[in-house]
Amino acid sequence: MRNRYLFERLAARALAMCEEKFPIGVTISTLQLLKLEEVWNSKESLEVAVDTIRWLEDQHYLRLRRVYSVQNSNDCQFHGVCLTQKGLAALDLTITVGKRQGRAGELLREQLQAVLDDSRKETISRIVGTTLKRF
Repeated sequence: MRNRYLFERLAARALAMCEEKFPIGVTISTLQLLKLEEVWNSKESLEVAVDTIRWLEDQHYLRLRRVYSVQNSNDCQFHGVCLTQKGLAALDLTITVGKRQGRAGELLREQLQAVLDDSRKETISRIVGTTLKRF
């Protein structure tokens, strides 16, 4: 279950990064995604980060152009990452989280700005879980 919780937070960051620059593709690195996590440099966490981006691509939430492994580093970089129509639709959903209702993309961005607060990490997880379940 810990991996799923980590997956949801990493997926939220990736989707928010892509929405911020849409329609321009962005570069997402696994270390960048994991930067705010307590377990940011563990082998398992790095695998979850890579598999999160791959899952979002496989499920057609994101498209990407290239993947690079950084030499002498555990980092993996995904270049040209952009939201697909399905990804945009997921972020445009109106959802309710707690007492708050709004557009999923906006709620994610608000929560990611305060990601160091543990209660917000749980909210991010609920937003992504609710959004991805609808597709």
